[in-house]
Amino acid sequence: MIKNYFRSAYRNIISNKLYSFINILGLSIGLICAIFISLFVKDELSYDKHNSKHKQIYRIESDFSIGGKRDMFAVTQIPMGPMLKNECPEVKQFVRLLNTDQQLIIVGDKQFYEQNIYVADSNFFEIFDAQLVYGTLERCLSDANSIVLTQTLAEKYFGKTDPAGKTIQTGDKESFKITAVIKDLPANTHTPFDALLSINFIIQRFGSERFNSMEAMNFWNVNVYTYLLLNENSSIKTVEDRFPALYEKYMASVGKMFNATFKPMFTNLADLHFNQTLGGDQPVGNKS
Repeated sequence: MIKNYFRSAYRNIISNKLYSFINILGLSIGLICAIFISLFVKDELSYDKHNSKHKQIYRIESDFSIGGKRDMFAVTQIPMGPMLKNECPEVKQFVRLLNTDQQLIIVGDKQFYEQNIYVADSNFFEIFDAQLVYGTLERCLSDANSIVLTQTLAEKYFGKTDPAGKTIQTGDKESFKITAVIKDLPANTHTPFDALLSINFIIQRFGSERFNSMEAMNFWNVNVYTYLLLNENSSIKTVEDRFPALYEKYMASVGKMFNATFKPMFTNLADLHFNQTLGGDQPVGNKS
């Protein structure tokens, strides 16, 4: 019976060639479009889900009101992460990221200008996943003058050889030792860095107490991306509920001076791509 169906279809195609060609072409185009749309939607909906802990990771964002003017930012205060870890048992760990903007990198007698070099806390790879190519991820950002490269950047500087242990320089003649090379990040990530410097380099310059100071004035200057890793089965709502008391303890004295208020916003890592437009954020997608 199936053979009869095929014979009948073949005869119809042969006897109506133009009509059949138009139908088959339309069906093919429709299938191709459906496949591409499905792939695009899958890619958009899987942003940052390559991180195994993505359900426990939240970015802290800033909602300020000063003199009645409201501003919202994707970045937050330097001491916000340490403070929430100290005050909230739900917070297992925090990590901060700071974009260095354009950096001059010197490798031997060659110079390169790079845009996506970030500074990160030394525990970055305890929170975010990475696939190691060379070196080691254990304590790879502990030393102040350490740097982690993505594979593409490492091959750009050193070709296919193992660069772990070698040094590069920045434009201000600071030397950094390559402690690890990781595979390139997926394209659908909200933090597309090409290299990570240790935040300990900045702390070394300013001193730990000054850099992480929890004086009230330091909570009114936003400049770092901050991510929290919650303990399993902990709720970000509990952290939110704790914050009014923490605001009174750490921020209210300065807020009253400037007729200002602040509250944090918390967005799960997997939802960042469809987040509202915030100052200092990466480009976001549109779920609709």
